[in-house]
Amino acid sequence: LGGRLTGTLTIANPLPAFLQPYLPPIPDDAVPTGERGDFVTRLLAVLVDFVVAMILFIPVIVLTFVPLVNCVVALLSPLLGLALMGFQLWCVVTFKATIGKKMMKLRVVREDDPSAPLDWNIAILRLVGYIVNGILFSLPYLMIFGSERKGLQDIFSKSIVIKVDR
Repeated sequence: LGGRLTGTLTIANPLPAFLQPYLPPIPDDAVPTGERGDFVTRLLAVLVDFVVAMILFIPVIVLTFVPLVNCVVALLSPLLGLALMGFQLWCVVTFKATIGKKMMKLRVVREDDPSAPLDWNIAILRLVGYIVNGILFSLPYLMIFGSERKGLQDIFSKSIVIKVDR
């Protein structure tokens, strides 16, 4: 079932088997390296998440050129976008990482207590930070170059992105 034995407690991974390699196990056994995620690594993680989204939307784009089907696709594509956004938020809450962050060996943790679980408020505030970044042409994302390595999404949600060993 994809579960892990942790002490005496077995926790099943809630993802389908084909997605399990792309997100951390539950609980995540990765060890923090003591370093915050740098700009390039975090940018690559966002780009990986973007590529995953584009792969999901390629069939939608193709179907928009099919007569009669394009009307249905036009109505359903916003729902697919919302579903993908919900999946990303759920991954942050459940795994402390999206697919891109896992691939780049990053985790989202609370600034005040890195070992505490994340909640939906943190995930949603991170999303708000990403939206504000997008509205401002991603210029605030450059704040990650600073000494604290924090972007708007980190400031809004009082979380940080750390590097892990796997």
